[in-house]
Amino acid sequence: WLKPRSSGGPPRYAERAVADTAPPDALTLVLTGQPHPDAIEMRQDADVYFGRLSAGRRLAFAPPAGRSVWIHTIAGVLTSNGTTLGEGDGLGLLATDGVGLEAGADAEFLLFALAG
Repeated sequence: WLKPRSSGGPPRYAERAVADTAPPDALTLVLTGQPHPDAIEMRQDADVYFGRLSAGRRLAFAPPAGRSVWIHTIAGVLTSNGTTLGEGDGLGLLATDGVGLEAGADAEFLLFALAG
């Protein structure tokens, strides 16, 4: 579901630790399909963010037009667009204009902004 921009090319490998350095109550861009100085570039047409929200805090995300969003909860409790997610839960939102996130308990999650 991470759509490649093009096929082929040599294999690549990279890693970046973010869990201990990501700011609270914010999204941190980890992987991206475009060059970015603070993220790992990949050949897919997607952006992947690591999020951390303190209990009771809210965050809004507005994906680029035509993008779908997938949220995967790593830890804690997170509510997004009326759906409550626990550890290991995921939520897909097709071609959404915006995503609202609220932590019911301290939460860590991944947010994928996907093509199509």
